[in-house]
Amino acid sequence: MELFDNLNLAMFSGKGGVGKTTTSCAFACQWAKKFPDEKILLISTDPAHSLGDVLQIQVTDTPKPLESLPNLLVRALDANLLLEEFKQRYGDILELLVERGSFVEGEDLTPVWDLDWPGLDELMGLLEIQRLCNEKVVNRVVVDMAPSGHTLNLFRLMDFLDTLLKSLELFQQKYRFIKESFAG
Repeated sequence: MELFDNLNLAMFSGKGGVGKTTTSCAFACQWAKKFPDEKILLISTDPAHSLGDVLQIQVTDTPKPLESLPNLLVRALDANLLLEEFKQRYGDILELLVERGSFVEGEDLTPVWDLDWPGLDELMGLLEIQRLCNEKVVNRVVVDMAPSGHTLNLFRLMDFLDTLLKSLELFQQKYRFIKESFAG
């Protein structure tokens, strides 16, 4: 275990049923015992959260300390809530980019937000893990990842986002051309 003492993020991934949740729980408990002055967060990105089953507690999106290890917080990510927060934070900016280069109004983008994007839940989970680490909300994070099939969805999302970003770039080029034309 000393090999992992210098890490602040440990992610457990693999096929469904191989013991990711059990291993991540055991690992998080070990870190919590070994580093009692640090806050450890055990987090699940699996839509079928099972941390509560292993730890015998109710786990929600709000971090909750374990009774026996108060420095170990447990959380099951709510991807829908994270998506809503993402929309609140970045929606206006994305709408502005689209409006600048097209005849689309911001409210016309509502159906785009409602699409079933491949890997969106996984992306929201990764963005939240990145935020937790960057903002140093806790000292160490242990992640019980969704089964590897969900990771494949994340790769499909990257292709989807590449297409979307290229479209936004075309919108922006159109806006620049029109702006430069009118500016003389």
